[in-house]
Amino acid sequence: MIVLPRHARFVAVLLGAWLTCGACTAQESDTAEQELAEARALIERARGSFERAQAVKLAVQAEKVLTAAIGSGQLPPDRRAEALRLRASTYLALREYAAAIEDSSAAIELQPENIRNLVLRATAYELTRDLDAAIADLSRLIELPGDVIGIYGDRGRMRLERGELEAAIADLTREIEGDPGGISVIELRGDAYTGLGQFDQALADYRRCIEMEQQLRQELFGTAASDGFNPAEIDLRLKVAGVMEQSGEQVEALEEYRQILSMEPMNAEANSRLSALSGDARGDPTETQ
Repeated sequence: MIVLPRHARFVAVLLGAWLTCGACTAQESDTAEQELAEARALIERARGSFERAQAVKLAVQAEKVLTAAIGSGQLPPDRRAEALRLRASTYLALREYAAAIEDSSAAIELQPENIRNLVLRATAYELTRDLDAAIADLSRLIELPGDVIGIYGDRGRMRLERGELEAAIADLTREIEGDPGGISVIELRGDAYTGLGQFDQALADYRRCIEMEQQLRQELFGTAASDGFNPAEIDLRLKVAGVMEQSGEQVEALEEYRQILSMEPMNAEANSRLSALSGDARGDPTETQ
């Protein structure tokens, strides 16, 4: 989000050339393309900035420049679409989501198959919690030619949030097939399986994520998978233990909670569930027979 105002700052330079000359010569067009390449390089260097106040200041400045450029009526359709898209980006950075939807919709009218326009509007719709509209835009993106890696995952995540579990699993599975290394997507599919009561599939996904987390930790830090504190693995193990409880595997759940506490002794959820399950086991008459 912080990078977006810097995109807009570049457009101020580019659109200024159009406004001062009315129509670009071939030489001026070449200059604009050089400026575009230079601006992209500057944007890449600016990605490490996380100063919200500075980002807001740049976004406000960019919005004013882009509004003047768009209102001039001198931009050809492709440049107008770009200006609208970039102003929508600044509105997203400023959290003015209704304005972002309006601008990205106008850009879509000019360039209906431009992926960035649709992504922007889908993002704005999701941020306003209009998941129906966001899913519709993602579905439209999937129908366009080109790479859809990430789109199935986003649609699956939204469908999961809406409680459309089977549809979510279908989307998340398509995403996993295209990107088998996506731990978060596999975990989301596990959540959907849990919601459907398909516990074996859920456990398979969570355990697969745990193995991937351990492998990643090994590659990054060169330590044994069980060494050190790994919040992501603990969260996954809590889900494994929870599924075991739901499926009636209390002994296995107890062992899983003990494993979590060996990694994080003060984990409140694991301590609470271990105490509750241990009490249930002591009070179960079948345990003494």
